[in-house]
Amino acid sequence: MRSLIAAVGLALLVAGCATTGGVQNPLTSVDMYRVKNTYAATLELVVAWRNYCWSKSYAAILADPVAKPACENRRAKLRTIQSAQAKAGTAIRYADNFIKTNPTVSIASVIGPAWDAVSFFQSVVPRVN
Repeated sequence: MRSLIAAVGLALLVAGCATTGGVQNPLTSVDMYRVKNTYAATLELVVAWRNYCWSKSYAAILADPVAKPACENRRAKLRTIQSAQAKAGTAIRYADNFIKTNPTVSIASVIGPAWDAVSFFQSVVPRVN
């Protein structure tokens, strides 16, 4: 009798997992949207910085006390930004593909590196104080 009850209980448990889709991801697509939105906002900031720093001559930038900290060594800063942007973009694409191909596996292992890459990208963009 006990084995029959255990078998029925196991069958109900398996049926319940099959209908609910099994294990649910602790992180949702909202977390991935946050990463993508932060990345997109940083890209907009880069475009504004680049337009501002390349709109004047280098001599005019160095004479301006506001523009000088943000635009000094602009070519070196741009190379750093481009490198960080490429790494962040790659990390986001990897995480996005992982989520699409593994909907029931935890995305914590891929969203963490994506956040780190986007955070680093955001930190290398110069800001006017």
